Amino acid sequence: MSSEQPVAKFAARRPDWELPQLQLEQLQLHPFDALEQATSRQPCPKCHKSRFLYCYDCAVPFTAIPSLQLPFQLSIITHHAELASKNTGVMAAILCPQQVQLHSIDQMPACDPAQCAVMFPSDDALLPDQLNLQQLQRVVILDSKWAKAKELNEHPALQGMARVKLPGCPKSCFWRFHTSGVTDEGVCTIEALHLLLRALAERLPDPSQRSPHHFDNLLWYFAFQHQLVAKRAAQRQQQKMQQQQQQQQQQPAAQQERHQRQGDGGSQQQQPRYPQQQKQQQKQGDGGSQQQQPRYPQQQKQQQKQGDGGSQQQQLRHPQQHGKRSRRQQGEDRDRQEQQQEQQQQQQQQQHPEQQGKPPKLQKQEQQQGAEEQPVTEQRQQQQQQQLNTPEDVQLPEKQQSSAQQRSSVDGAQKQQQHELQADQQEHCAYTQDEQQGKRRRTEQEQQLSPCTT
Repeated sequence: MSSEQPVAKFAARRPDWELPQLQLEQLQLHPFDALEQATSRQPCPKCHKSRFLYCYDCAVPFTAIPSLQLPFQLSIITHHAELASKNTGVMAAILCPQQVQLHSIDQMPACDPAQCAVMFPSDDALLPDQLNLQQLQRVVILDSKWAKAKELNEHPALQGMARVKLPGCPKSCFWRFHTSGVTDEGVCTIEALHLLLRALAERLPDPSQRSPHHFDNLLWYFAFQHQLVAKRAAQRQQQKMQQQQQQQQQQPAAQQERHQRQGDGGSQQQQPRYPQQQKQQQKQGDGGSQQQQPRYPQQQKQQQKQGDGGSQQQQLRHPQQHGKRSRRQQGEDRDRQEQQQEQQQQQQQQQHPEQQGKPPKLQKQEQQQGAEEQPVTEQRQQQQQQQLNTPEDVQLPEKQQSSAQQRSSVDGAQKQQQHELQADQQEHCAYTQDEQQGKRRRTEQEQQLSPCTT
């Protein structure tokens, strides 16, 4: 089968990451016919869970598998926080069930540390060529993330065992990539086992296992799933490309439609976008000849009152405002009145400079007296003119009448002054009485609040 090309933008978390190409032409794998026929999930015969191709919890295959044997026992130790669904060591346990064991670090079987080797890239790790294959009975692979693999490597159950590392820095073809900021170096569990056996193939004791492609079927599940992932990723990318092309094609078509609607030089009117605009255009008619109808009942009443051409005066919006002036206008009226009063006072002071420095109450009394004396003086002047014009025998009774009128006017003015003085005295007395009563009440309250004294 042909190999797939790298797929750009494989996931949203790592848009710059590409799926590495798996060189299938360099591998001699069992045909994928049995795997290609399995197009849907199946229930596991042991746990009855829905799985695809195999059950990673029970290590049970759903199809026929190629037979394979390893030159040693293999222990794949997984961390308790790792998910079995992401563990590629399950593929080795399914393909080599008699030689591969999946277990935790606490379930490590008893063995001679001198006959075991742990795959871990420590500083004192050996290369595959430096291993003694005559004594090698068990290989341990730590299937976990790098930080957790360090914890497992320091466990007492693995003390005294040799450490082995792969030559060079191989790059993984696994589709479960690392997050951003983590190095992409390193391989998954099934790839590490395949690379180790390939490096040891020439020195294995069994001549039938010395072929460089003898252990390629370890990647049987891995290669098939790699193809599926690459195909689906390519389909997604094609769909995205088609959508982008359709959008690019729709853009000029939309522009043409706009030009057609607008017409030559925008002669045609643009169609309304919302239903409300359509209704508004229908009401307006051709060119908006009809007058726009009022929206609220108050506006309808207002138009009825205004009549044709707005001849009537516009009514106020709120009926409570009829006959009232605004606060601003009232304030302006007050300012005008105060200015007029000040001007009158200035004029009076200019006319009567002797009243300057006197209290306003005395000024008012003098003004009242002057106002009362003015008609008296006018009457006197009129009487004098009449006396000059009339004969002497008629003047005597008239003089008596004028003197009586003068006396009555003077007596009335004196009585008014007396009444005013009495009213002022009464107000003063009432004020003093109120003050005395208030003082008495305060003293009584203070005595009640203060403690008793003997």
